[in-house]
Amino acid sequence: MNASCNLIKHLKENNFSCTETRKLLFHVIDEHIQHHFDADELFQLIVADDLPISRASMYRTLSIFETIGIIRKVQFTDRHAHYEYICHRNLHGHTICTKCKQVVSFHNQTIDKLIKELAEEQGLSYFSHTLEIIGMCRKCLSER
Repeated sequence: MNASCNLIKHLKENNFSCTETRKLLFHVIDEHIQHHFDADELFQLIVADDLPISRASMYRTLSIFETIGIIRKVQFTDRHAHYEYICHRNLHGHTICTKCKQVVSFHNQTIDKLIKELAEEQGLSYFSHTLEIIGMCRKCLSER
């Protein structure tokens, strides 16, 4: 388990118990997920590892993990939910190609600073943001 993301602590702070299913699913995400993922992709990992987690339990646990800040749901142009593991990663934005649907993560300190300043101007206690830049990637543009 990643040292900077303590599942038990996150669960207790949010009044959830630390069940075996939650520990197993967290381990799968922490060990195997390096990018955005959807529920089907995660369930394939569960099945491949022969873990005793039903699809329904996986969805309930994903909802809890989203509530406690271990993952966040992101909606790309294909209109079904994707998730990203955020517990120990920097906040970042995404560029999304409307033609090939490629999603690329990026991090920009200037944008982060500006967002924090805007939040402060609005009297908002900032802890997260979502930024998506939607357009057409270079490859798709060159194919036009």
